[in-house]
Amino acid sequence: MKDLDGEATLSHMDDELGCTIRLHRGTGELNAFVREHVPGVELRVEGVRTDQSYLKETAMQLDALVSDFPIKGDALC
Repeated sequence: MKDLDGEATLSHMDDELGCTIRLHRGTGELNAFVREHVPGVELRVEGVRTDQSYLKETAMQLDALVSDFPIKGDALC
């Protein structure tokens, strides 16, 4: 990864949470969403500029987001 290119994607099997980071030469964009199971209720961010120096902080904030929107019910169902 010398040239700092790549893509990382997190997706939820029920399509209630998703995040993609795309980098080219160390800079790129973050797209993410959190969707309530009920259609129509959604928080979405797109085209958030980022670079490799922000990825650690972004990962920590994503952990906090997942903590704020925990799985309801039995996660294995």
